[in-house]
Amino acid sequence: MWPHESPLLMLPHVENELLIASAGGNPPTAAALPELMVLEDIPLMDTLARTLRTLNSNQLADVASVVRTYPIIDMSHSATMNQVGPADMSTTNKVTVNVTLKWTKYAYRPATNGDSPPNNGTGTGGKNHDNTNHKRITTIEPWKLPPGQAYAERFRKQANEGWWLVLGDPTRNRLAGLQRVAFQVSQNTASPTVTASVKAKFEITDPALLPAQLRDGEPTPHWCLYLMSDVYVGLDQQQDVAV
Repeated sequence: MWPHESPLLMLPHVENELLIASAGGNPPTAAALPELMVLEDIPLMDTLARTLRTLNSNQLADVASVVRTYPIIDMSHSATMNQVGPADMSTTNKVTVNVTLKWTKYAYRPATNGDSPPNNGTGTGGKNHDNTNHKRITTIEPWKLPPGQAYAERFRKQANEGWWLVLGDPTRNRLAGLQRVAFQVSQNTASPTVTASVKAKFEITDPALLPAQLRDGEPTPHWCLYLMSDVYVGLDQQQDVAV
């Protein structure tokens, strides 16, 4: 997949031709997956039916079940600046950015139409799930995925979720920090969701990496903090970091 393509292409039964047909022949626009992920069952099915008008009810249930497998991540941060160095010598600004991520995912979600879970190639579902004509892996059952494993049928092998925190100054196109974060997930079978939290820290002392506004003495220096996935498309997040 390319950045300009719709994130809906990650979902089962969805191809560019279907999106164009559903849009009345117009180029497909990128749908906001995070907005779909927080909908209750009935609004989710209604929204999918309006967006993917050529899919039947079983196929829409497949799509809804996969949407339920995507993790919801809450990101928060705090930033502080201190001066470091001996009192009798020139001091250096040190900026510390603390980041907290909370990862939440449904442990199990049945198909929303009340039928059996998605067939993924074992029953009806259209030509997209005919293994003789379709090169995707269609045997993954999303409701059975272990926590941390991604539903990514366009990959040719099992894919685990990968997440990166990126801190940078967009005004100068300069990278200040990069960290890979991993969620240690343990599933409680009595709970409908699984959760995990992780904390990360950036400490920046190099003057060349400080935001341009801070170096120039302007009052509201800031970076941008990004959370990026190396598996999913459309789930990245961005926040301004005021120092």
